[in-house]
Amino acid sequence: MPTIVRSTDQVSPRERVSYWKSLTSDAMTQLEVHPAEPKHFSGRMVAAEVGQIRIVDVESSAAIVRHTQRHIASATDAEFMVCLMLQGSSCQRQLGQEDVLHPNDFMVLDSTRPYELVFPETNRMLVLCIPQQELARRVADCDGSVARRVCGDGGLNGTVSTFIRQFWRQCCDTKGVGVIAPRLSDALLDLLSGALIAESDRQGRSCARPIKRRQQVMDFIDNHLCDPALSPSMIADACGMTVRYLHVLFEEGDESVQRFIIRRRLEECARTLEQHATNTRSIAAIALEHGFTSPTHFGRVFRQRFGLSPGEFRAQAGHGAEIGVSANAQRSITRN
Repeated sequence: MPTIVRSTDQVSPRERVSYWKSLTSDAMTQLEVHPAEPKHFSGRMVAAEVGQIRIVDVESSAAIVRHTQRHIASATDAEFMVCLMLQGSSCQRQLGQEDVLHPNDFMVLDSTRPYELVFPETNRMLVLCIPQQELARRVADCDGSVARRVCGDGGLNGTVSTFIRQFWRQCCDTKGVGVIAPRLSDALLDLLSGALIAESDRQGRSCARPIKRRQQVMDFIDNHLCDPALSPSMIADACGMTVRYLHVLFEEGDESVQRFIIRRRLEECARTLEQHATNTRSIAAIALEHGFTSPTHFGRVFRQRFGLSPGEFRAQAGHGAEIGVSANAQRSITRN
């Protein structure tokens, strides 16, 4: 797994703060950095891309970090940033909420809203930068999980914290995770999503009936993507609601039920096309296995989604895009 290592030791002391600001902004999202002791500031960063996730291991001296409205205005990508504390502590502020992370704790931040992180001492944090739609397709109420501390000392939360840390250690290993990276990143996202949903239920934040019902629908769709008969009426019957109410649940989002189904099928087809083990299977067969009934329709909507035909996507994936979808496809996913 290719990783990029950067350190303020590479520049003179007077240039370290501006250099660090540039590094963190490029690796995560645009930031301003205010060290407690500018003349003695130091920082080290290791970054890698794993499937659809960008992971950044950040270690630095005491500082205050801010993501402002000005940064948001010039940003192009909407991401959720999962901050897992490895060493030291940090005070995280967003959406009028404030909480302190200690080792093993984690929190989700939203890059489309201002936030502030206060590191009172030397610290180390693992940041997972995730396209917002990757969590949104798994968690019905992502906003309800933003800026809330998740204690990682035990239970499912502890399992997630441990998995993320072990996953990162494996990524940094010389052998890395290679072609299985997309599968591992999917597993990580599924595990993280489960923890966020459980934490939301535990704290009573997702008690609203529409949120629970939408989550039920999303889970049903994911479990039946390969069924060509999957339709709004089938979903409504299985989930015990009317088709009208089903459509109401999706009104607040930017997708109808049918568009959500097609997007999820396309994402799963794209992941299958990336896998070298499927090179002997026809594209038509892959489309049919994921619920598409017409290869022609599949080819058309696939190109609309990713900017490439299924064959071009597979060929590009076979020329070195082992750790995720191609850059063009990833940008297409983010835009859509």
